[in-house]
Amino acid sequence: MSKTAHLFYILILTLIVIAVSSILCYKGISFYKVSIEEEFFHPDYALLKPSGSMGHGLGILGSFFMLLGVLTYMFRKRFRSFSRLGSLKYWLEFHRSGTGVISYLI
Repeated sequence: MSKTAHLFYILILTLIVIAVSSILCYKGISFYKVSIEEEFFHPDYALLKPSGSMGHGLGILGSFFMLLGVLTYMFRKRFRSFSRLGSLKYWLEFHRSGTGVISYLI
């Protein structure tokens, strides 16, 4: 991977992390600012509670990204047939920066 392509790759990962953070903050900041006793009365309670459609969906999505990062890095590291798909350095970067940060944010 050339230096320009690598910088573009890092820029894309950074923009994805910023976009995910912004969307989650915009959607949920008013819900998570209220006290626990008042959460039930918040208009978005049904959507954002842990068992709600968004809360449950984000949990599944975060778990998926964790597994995606670990499994893709593991397959690339263990199987020689995947060696033509790029340097292990960039796979580790994807595992750590891409899926690791996004799954943590979600």
